Amino acid sequence: MSIDQITGTSTPDDGKESLAANFKGVVNDTGHLLKAVAASGADELAATRDRVSARLSDAQSSIADARLQVAESAKASAVAVGVYARIHPWQIIGLSAATGFVTGLLFSRRH
Repeated sequence: MSIDQITGTSTPDDGKESLAANFKGVVNDTGHLLKAVAASGADELAATRDRVSARLSDAQSSIADARLQVAESAKASAVAVGVYARIHPWQIIGLSAATGFVTGLLFSRRH
């Protein structure tokens, strides 16, 4: 049973693509802004500045959305671990004991 099956969620790849697209747009618009500054056309400069501002705002909202998706994914993972631990407690106990044993061996050989 996978985490996605337990929690009913999937990987948020759409957020990454949206964030990347917004970042590329900000970079492109910033390039246009620099060209407009060099040409010093006041109308073109104002229009490009507004475009850059809008793209930056979109990028900030995409970052906020990505943060929420990461937080939701972390919560779903924690729930999945809790469910797995309730379903398979002896496997968790065995894994913990084995990890402790190996850690103890490694530390005893160093000192």
